Amino acid sequence: MVHVVPGFIGELQAPDAGLDAIELVLRRFASWAGATGTESGCVICKAATEAATDDLAARESIHH
Repeated sequence: MVHVVPGFIGELQAPDAGLDAIELVLRRFASWAGATGTESGCVICKAATEAATDDLAARESIHH
């Protein structure tokens, strides 16, 4: 995850990130999601959005 996520959302960390950066990230994810071999999605991202908000162990695991 450490190597993949910045490639997708790195632009959002810029101090001047705005709507253009958000649009770029969403288009990048849409393009990736439609590519052959990505049908299952990212297990870590799914876990992060489903479990990390309520599960301290999951949240700590994702941050490391």
